[in-house]
Amino acid sequence: MTDHNRNKREGEILDDNSKRPISREERAQIKFGHTIYNKAANLFELLKDNSVVQPKIEFENEFEKRRAYSLAFAAKRFEGILKDVLLDSTFYSSYFKLETYHHSKVMVMLLDFYDHGFRFSESVRKKIEVDSKNHLDHIHDIQKAFFQHKVKLCSAFARNRIKACALSLDAMLPAEVKERNEHGSRHSLFTWINPFVADAHCVINQLKSDGFVYKESLEELSGSEDNGLYFSYEEDGANTDLLEFPAWCKDEVYNHQLALDLSLVPMSKPRYLMTKACRCAHDEVCRVQQKSHHHALSPATDCKENHEMVNGGCDVVLTHPETGSLAAYLCSFLGANKRLFIFGCHGDKAVEVEKNLKKIGISNYVLLSEDFKNIVGIDDRLSSVKLIVCNPPCSNSGVVNMVDFIIQEGADTASSLSKEATPVKIRGLAEEQASTIRITFSFPNVQSIVYCSFSTFPEENEKLVQRVLQSQQNSKNRFEMCVVLEDMRDIFTSSQDGDFLRVEPSYKMDGFFVTLLKRKIKEDSVSEVMERAAKKGLLKKSSGKREKRKGVPKDQPPHVANRLSVVDKKKAGRSSPKPQKKLERRDTEEDGRFKF
Repeated sequence: MTDHNRNKREGEILDDNSKRPISREERAQIKFGHTIYNKAANLFELLKDNSVVQPKIEFENEFEKRRAYSLAFAAKRFEGILKDVLLDSTFYSSYFKLETYHHSKVMVMLLDFYDHGFRFSESVRKKIEVDSKNHLDHIHDIQKAFFQHKVKLCSAFARNRIKACALSLDAMLPAEVKERNEHGSRHSLFTWINPFVADAHCVINQLKSDGFVYKESLEELSGSEDNGLYFSYEEDGANTDLLEFPAWCKDEVYNHQLALDLSLVPMSKPRYLMTKACRCAHDEVCRVQQKSHHHALSPATDCKENHEMVNGGCDVVLTHPETGSLAAYLCSFLGANKRLFIFGCHGDKAVEVEKNLKKIGISNYVLLSEDFKNIVGIDDRLSSVKLIVCNPPCSNSGVVNMVDFIIQEGADTASSLSKEATPVKIRGLAEEQASTIRITFSFPNVQSIVYCSFSTFPEENEKLVQRVLQSQQNSKNRFEMCVVLEDMRDIFTSSQDGDFLRVEPSYKMDGFFVTLLKRKIKEDSVSEVMERAAKKGLLKKSSGKREKRKGVPKDQPPHVANRLSVVDKKKAGRSSPKPQKKLERRDTEEDGRFKF
């Protein structure tokens, strides 16, 4: 991107209020504003019941979005405890209208007010009505009810903790949920340096000038260095375009100008590894294509053709739309004359995907309204596609930090994250995933398929892929699993017993699965190779059939022929088996034994 276009883009971003850094005072107003509780309550209802029709929620900035989702997921996590507190404190007996009309708002606000020690604004404590654009009457009524019922609510919280022998509400959660929360709170923030907007060197220098300190490894930070501004990256590794920030720097990074103008794009570490697998598959397809065309290139145009082929690459298909960073990274390594086809983009989804991709600065993509399951492999638009990225919906059971995942991957996954992964749900998702993989086999020109998911269940991962591959044993277009990201397999602690990469969720990253399926090259027989060579004129054709020589050749001289005939007779005599002597049995009456 040129300096003129970059300055123009920065000017457009600065004119937009949503892309302006938020001050600490403004963040404090947003954190306890009436609108944030109203939006969080709507999200809480969506998490409880996906069938509830909710209007589209608009957020003014990323901070408000993170705050609303954090409140909604926290209320969903402690829903049972909050219900016991409301019942024990007889809150709804005194304010029965709030239970009927504003139960979701009460749940969201109660947990937040408990976490902050039931601190209330001046308008609540002194009963002063404040007229502002963010003032909502029903939110103000709930705050006043909490203020009047504060002692009973605090007593009910204390009784529940004493009954469970817990020092905090987190200690009252199940062990598995508590462990996932601890892992999620320690997750680092990863950002991808957007090559369409900024240069990596300029981004790193800008971070250093703004007070961020470079560390070779964030794991080496001591306790005294907590709450500082740090970042890390691999200077001489394969991940030079990926920056890592500690968990306590998330708000500062999201509110930084580099993140607001999308020079830094938030991307989870699993998603980055998935895109790396896609890039490796794409480069291998290019090398195979270059090798197959090498013999047809003249020496004068060889270097130029190779350069165009490697940089141009091939068209790529993304089976399902996503509003996060996957499509952006796929477009980053495609040539200017190659495209990324994204299926399933219709209605509001198409508008959202196109809006996000344009913000990042991408233009080499095509949005298709058709669902991938309705596409036939023989399609003129997809004749140049040689790589398919298969990302069907999954249970997302490997996701630990729900809020970060939604911010980075899109809001459509919120309802799926809240649902429990039941066996019925897993079977339904596995059938849809298997159907998607089978459709990818129908593309005749496709050479590689990358399948990825955020699931930890084998039924959605390796068992699913193996089952689909076994079902096409008799097919002519067969695929096989191949080793993916072999240089990174030793980094992860998960045991790898196949040609795939599976990582369990931990405090470092979410759990995920990725594998590479390559078209199996058919091995030609010797007769097929000779026949093809004869058609190309590489073999000389014989004038007639060669006669088989049996016995003595006709053209030999008489003395040689006689000698050969004698030798043949001797060989025949030696090879003939000797007749065995027939044994006769005689009976003897003297000793009653048999003699031979």
